[in-house]
Amino acid sequence: MVRALRHLLWLYLFYHWYLYFQEYLSFLPVLLLWAGAIELGHVSYRICARLLPTSSFKLFLTLFLTGLSPILFYYFVKGLVLLGGLGFEDITWDLLLLGLERYFFFMVLPVELLSLSTVLLYGTYTAMSLEPAFHGILLAALFFPEGGFRAHLYAHPLSLGISVSLFLLGEIFLLILTGKSSNVGDDRTGEHEQIVNHWTIIRKGLPYMALLLLFLYLGYDRYTARSLEARGGLLKAEMFRFDFTHYLTLETEIRQTKDLVLLYRRSEPIDRYLLKRFLLEGYDPKKGFFKDPSSPDPLPAEIVPPYPRSFPLRETKGRRPIQQELYIINLDPQALVSLDYPLRIVPFRTWPNSSFSRVYQVESMALTILPLELSEVKGPRMDPKTLQYYTEYGKDRRIRALAEEITRGIDTYYDKVQAITDYLRYDYFYSLKPGRAPDGDQLSHFLFSSKKGYCSYFAFSMALLCRSLGIPARVVIGFYIDPEIELLGYYPVRSDMAHAWVEVYFDGYGWVDFDPTSRTPAPGETILPGVQLKREDLASLLKEILSHTLETEPLPPGKAKESKDFILPNWMALYKTFARLSGIALLTFGLGAIFLARFRYRLKAILSRSMRDRIQWAFWALLQDLVPFGFVMSSSQTLKEALESFGNLFAPEEATELGDLFFLYQLARFGESFDQDKANRFFSILHKVRKNLYARKSILFRILLRFHPKSFRRPIR
Repeated sequence: MVRALRHLLWLYLFYHWYLYFQEYLSFLPVLLLWAGAIELGHVSYRICARLLPTSSFKLFLTLFLTGLSPILFYYFVKGLVLLGGLGFEDITWDLLLLGLERYFFFMVLPVELLSLSTVLLYGTYTAMSLEPAFHGILLAALFFPEGGFRAHLYAHPLSLGISVSLFLLGEIFLLILTGKSSNVGDDRTGEHEQIVNHWTIIRKGLPYMALLLLFLYLGYDRYTARSLEARGGLLKAEMFRFDFTHYLTLETEIRQTKDLVLLYRRSEPIDRYLLKRFLLEGYDPKKGFFKDPSSPDPLPAEIVPPYPRSFPLRETKGRRPIQQELYIINLDPQALVSLDYPLRIVPFRTWPNSSFSRVYQVESMALTILPLELSEVKGPRMDPKTLQYYTEYGKDRRIRALAEEITRGIDTYYDKVQAITDYLRYDYFYSLKPGRAPDGDQLSHFLFSSKKGYCSYFAFSMALLCRSLGIPARVVIGFYIDPEIELLGYYPVRSDMAHAWVEVYFDGYGWVDFDPTSRTPAPGETILPGVQLKREDLASLLKEILSHTLETEPLPPGKAKESKDFILPNWMALYKTFARLSGIALLTFGLGAIFLARFRYRLKAILSRSMRDRIQWAFWALLQDLVPFGFVMSSSQTLKEALESFGNLFAPEEATELGDLFFLYQLARFGESFDQDKANRFFSILHKVRKNLYARKSILFRILLRFHPKSFRRPIR
């Protein structure tokens, strides 16, 4: 039971290591390496245990041979591949060699760690007790590079929270199970009772797991709601990034943060300033507008593919191709943002230590027609089923009556749409505080009472007004570009530029956008959408962009000569990434080793089952603490004499306490009987002695004393 749980926790770590380098690795070989590393540690320990049953260097030799085995195996297989390729002109052997080197480069570190820890698991019981802490260090090292809005292991913070929580619960169970088990060998004594206890522990732990998951869900729900309120009801803040919500909310009050989301550049000037992210085409009177995966006319793509990809050209008039470059900073790295209809997406590799989580190019068919051309369109000319979908408005009579009043006396299709746009834009006000509707109907409160709101209110209203007249309309959410803050052809896009507008279908031209949001602030308010950004804030980002050359991502299997499994990586970038991860791991392990070396006796005292052993290790830990204060033990002295000599440096009462502590230590080690009262007295005196040692010392001085170089030595030789 203990080993099975331990192996699963290691598999979790291996899987997340694979996620970092999944572009170059496949999961099946990683899974085989995980199983092989476990078996390597098991077999190595068994072999050395039989060959060296009494050697004091058995564990050291086992660790050495285990660590050397993956390297020897790599060179052995490499030799076989080289021999197999002699005399053949086929590149298969070369590709096998490249694959072998790639997997060795990426997987040698986790394989070594797992196999060596498996040897320690069989060799020492203390190692098994400490392994959960080691797992925690590895988990922290794996997730340390996440952040800075570069998280990519999980697309959703709730998934991340559940995953890490389950891992931590597994570690808690592992600690409990190792505490219940007395050995890790093959001794089967009392196995049935232990299994019963294990299942009892798990059964009791399930309610806590359910409670934790419920807490995560409720916490995330509240977190998302607050983030929507803080970003105009459009952008939701995930743990490491922003992205748009899949539905349109009408908040009673919003705030606008100014987080820089991305930089945008296009190939030529064009009077188009709305970047599309999602289409909210579905409508339900209870849910409002929402992203419908089964809509009749969805976007060709909503995420950035891992390789260049093209889409079919739509037969629409009045459009021409426009190339755009997007440098993602805080947005979801897979989020596709572009003008109108995307035709081709080209993802680029990000350079080492980049400020951008994703860089890609989009070629779109952007609308360039004049209103005069649209005024000649007679109607949508959609098939009945599609037209019914895009004209669903909930049969609200007040909406229909208002739309008819706005368009009274207007006959042409375009003029009706423009009349609704102008009515909302010029007769209503922009406000971050629309207020709460007395009856809970925020939309009706906006249209017929307060007449103030932010972009979501305007887009929501225009779409329904158009639909009520049989005009197909849908809501679009994305970003509004401020043309006045362009610098060297780049436009900064911030979270307060998140925007909602409407698209109306015109026969022959496709979907045409209309922005009904008012530019007039409500009385008493001065906040307008689109806040100026200082140009000097862009200097470092633009310098970084201009100093690097963009490299495209490779094509998928079947579209290039090399398949995905054998693509040569950017070795310098990989080396720096690997070096950074290795540096983090080495730093973590180094600090952990220093901590363990200094407090090894305290740790042994905590983990010891026997009271006598606990007192012995606690006393040795005290001797370590005494060294920086002048405690020394010469070769001609006994421990009692060394303590008496050291006690002369202190007050008589403190010297007496040291003598009593030594007496109880001797009694615990060599006495025939040692009851709980004596143990309690020992730890009471120990606590008092330590307290007196560090009394009247500053916090900094206490830290320096605890990590004094002499305190790392063994106190009794």
